[in-house]
Amino acid sequence: MAAPSAPGGPVVFAPQSLVPHDDAGRERVLRGLAAAVRPGREVHVKVRSRAGEVEAHRGAGDYAALLARLHADGAAPEGLRVVDGPMSQHLHGASGFVTVGSSAALEAVAAGVPAVVLTDLGVDDAHLNSVFVGSGLLGTLADVAHGRFRSVDRGWAHDNYFHDPAADDWQTQVEHLLAERARHGLPAPARVPTTLGNRVRGLYYRLDALAPWRGTALEPVERLLLAAARRLNRAVLHLR
Repeated sequence: MAAPSAPGGPVVFAPQSLVPHDDAGRERVLRGLAAAVRPGREVHVKVRSRAGEVEAHRGAGDYAALLARLHADGAAPEGLRVVDGPMSQHLHGASGFVTVGSSAALEAVAAGVPAVVLTDLGVDDAHLNSVFVGSGLLGTLADVAHGRFRSVDRGWAHDNYFHDPAADDWQTQVEHLLAERARHGLPAPARVPTTLGNRVRGLYYRLDALAPWRGTALEPVERLLLAAARRLNRAVLHLR
């Protein structure tokens, strides 16, 4: 059951690893969120992982470190703080939701929490928010500061996962594919060429998931090895 928004509850910001693209943009967002803090209303930066955990995408900066610096400079109130854990827990009782372009906005819509998808840095594919055009959720940091959160446009919601469950046809399509496979078989999936570059890159990604060298003197070396593997891979494919 969707949890209704709470007027006195916290505002939840969902950051992303890839946008904003630099610390200047992230700090701009944090300063804008700081203006939304009110007596009795905090703003929570709900980070994707706890300290020391590995993410699929490496970000350009650390929100916790940036916010600590703003706190030290007196540029952000204590009511703006970093939290972690499941997004669903933080949306329960939240008064609003903010993001640049995170898919967590869909969780906010499902939870009945009014939201703002920020336009201050731009609305385009590079900021991962062009999909929200027409959603009714686009707004600015000034809107967030003044508590002007949006409800989703019903037409957009219908076209983006919030349609009537009776209209679901995925099960029928899967059953059709299974029947086709049983009768005629399905085309073999495209395979990645087994070039030396691809082998090296695969090894890199497997090791990167464990990141034994992150934060050590070997980190620049592993980045050079990946770049070399990519160049070698492109050269081999060009010769084939």
